Parts: sequence; C-alpha cells; structure tokens
Amino acid sequence: MMRADVSPDHVARTMIAAVLGFVAQQSLFGPAPVEVLRDGLRALMSMPDDHAATDGSQLG
Repeated sequence: MMRADVSPDHVARTMIAAVLGFVAQQSLFGPAPVEVLRDGLRALMSMPDDHAATDGSQLG
C-alpha cells in the first residue's frame, strides 16, 4: 500500500522512468540477472525518507 502523502503522479513518473531505464539497460548491456534487479530495488525501497535534506524539491 502506498503512503497517503506521496503524489500518485510522482509514483507514476518514477515507475515510467524505472521501466524506460530498464529497457535502455537491456538494449545497451544485455540481460541483467534477476537477483541484481531485485536486490537493487529492495535497497532503494528501504532508503529512509529524507524530506528535510531536499525540502521536497527536485535534485539536479
């Protein structure tokens, strides 16, 4: 279940970016082992929420 304070638009954009990045990676470097993708996604999902440092703005 998603947190209520996260915009559905932000989630959708992130999912689209992840899929496009996955497709580009597959095209450029070939298939990646499922364990690499699984472990990387789990690591990203377990990152602490750091709104204080970014103030909710985009990075870069």
